[in-house]
Amino acid sequence: MTPGGGKYIRLGVDLLDHPKALGLDGLSFSLYVGGMAYAARHLTDGFIPTKAVRMSLIPSTWWLDADQDPTRDLPTNDQRATKGRRAIRHLTTSGLWERVDGGYQIHNYLAWQRSRSQVENDREKTRKRVARHRAGEGGNA
Repeated sequence: MTPGGGKYIRLGVDLLDHPKALGLDGLSFSLYVGGMAYAARHLTDGFIPTKAVRMSLIPSTWWLDADQDPTRDLPTNDQRATKGRRAIRHLTTSGLWERVDGGYQIHNYLAWQRSRSQVENDREKTRKRVARHRAGEGGNA
């Protein structure tokens, strides 16, 4: 079991050398990893709602409606919006994220991360094992 109850994401050791990641700046890379953490934590199978992207970029503006463009309601001269748009553009043009209805899908997410059903099955197995252990039946199955 890992710290945090087994919640983690997998990152390949060659991620920084991958052709899709080579052109990413710090914000884009941070947004990519943060998106994977969001998807794993919320069991979305790689989907990141637009509002979650906005909250990652500009936490103080979470309350604004951002269903289409995470930076839509910000002034065009706002540096956060400009940098956010650039980061999202880097992720989508590189093919790491795909624009989908309501947000973004992390490309190939399920090839490297556990799916919602896998996590839920593991949790159920753990719940049953712990229940057996507490009932005195042993729990190593």
